[in-house]
Amino acid sequence: MRPLSEEEEVKAFLSLNKALRPGARLLLDCMNLFFLMKPITGGGGEIQREDGCVRRSEGRFDFKTNVWHKTFELIKPDGTSVRKEFNQTIYTPQQLGSMVKQAGFIAENIFGDFHGSPVSFDSRKIVLVAKKI
Repeated sequence: MRPLSEEEEVKAFLSLNKALRPGARLLLDCMNLFFLMKPITGGGGEIQREDGCVRRSEGRFDFKTNVWHKTFELIKPDGTSVRKEFNQTIYTPQQLGSMVKQAGFIAENIFGDFHGSPVSFDSRKIVLVAKKI
């Protein structure tokens, strides 16, 4: 499954905007691209689980589109396996603010967690609070 393009994301925010009353607030909780750079550039690996299964993962990051393409495989002790692909667009705080602005919101605050800490390279999350104009 492919992730939504930025244009499709803005359309989704526009649809949400239409459903909200003026002055309503929107809260977005996303992973922080900067925090994820080590796992993203680390590629993948193999982990032996306690239940005897082996979990393999591999990935690559497309810097042009900010899409993290991941493949996970679970190999059971009997040799059967399940393989899943996962593609996720990961945005910067600036990109999220720009998208909600295009959809008719004003970004009031951007935090690094739900406690109101500033966003940094160490913040796991981007928590954006926006208001409908």
